[in-house]
Amino acid sequence: MDVMAAGLSRAWLLGLMAGLLSGCSAIDALQPPAVVVGAAYHHEPSRVIAVLEEVARQHVKVLQYPPPQAFTVDFADSSINYKLLFWVRNPLEAFAVGSDLRQAIWTAFDKNGIGIPFPQRQVYPMEWPPSKEQTHRIGSPTNQLQAEADSDPANDSAGETP
Repeated sequence: MDVMAAGLSRAWLLGLMAGLLSGCSAIDALQPPAVVVGAAYHHEPSRVIAVLEEVARQHVKVLQYPPPQAFTVDFADSSINYKLLFWVRNPLEAFAVGSDLRQAIWTAFDKNGIGIPFPQRQVYPMEWPPSKEQTHRIGSPTNQLQAEADSDPANDSAGETP
């Protein structure tokens, strides 16, 4: 690796083989890598945390001291979100270890009947632009969208198509 720029707070390293730009600093070294995952609301948070911490303890590259720790971090729209913090000896392996942990978490959640929800949306199809026979109303009758041919207020005092 070649040092591309150096400063007091951050040195940027360019990995010539991977072509990736990665940064590290003293502050980054004090923050453990993390994996964020959501679990369905009906699962007991203490059980989810126990599964997350056990998955991390079983990974060969995760240090046992300081021990991995999981926390409840958010009540989101579809899930309760958790953050799993872990330490690795070589910071350059943190990304790969995080990927391994995500895969192991999926397997452990499946084995323990813990669901990872995903947002579900309903989509209502509509025709755009609207046909000349179709009137779209938003709010009160005075505030409405109409097809171009129907937009003459002199011909339609009630706001409906003649």
